[in-house]
Amino acid sequence: GYTTAHAEVAVSRIVAVLTTLDRQLAAQPGSGPRYLIGGALSALDIHWAVACGFLAPLPPDLCPMASAFRGPDLYGNSNPAIAAALTPALLAHRDFIYERHLELPIVF
Repeated sequence: GYTTAHAEVAVSRIVAVLTTLDRQLAAQPGSGPRYLIGGALSALDIHWAVACGFLAPLPPDLCPMASAFRGPDLYGNSNPAIAAALTPALLAHRDFIYERHLELPIVF
């Protein structure tokens, strides 16, 4: 069922979700640890950290996987609109959640 039109809609949706998450993170109070909702870890933080791996996997020392999996064809991103929406703040939040709340390195 792949079509170019479906792919364009998917890119738009991904960008919209990333933009919403980035705005939500920016709207959180600045003192202390910042989470996506309130002042404590929520399922949304965990879901974000894990889902972010599809667009930007953690480095090999933290997320060992076959090198053939890394890159835009499987795990990663080559779309400029998605890359622009995947802000440094969102990547830093992913790293924060892994460092503070999830096990590193990831074990498959």
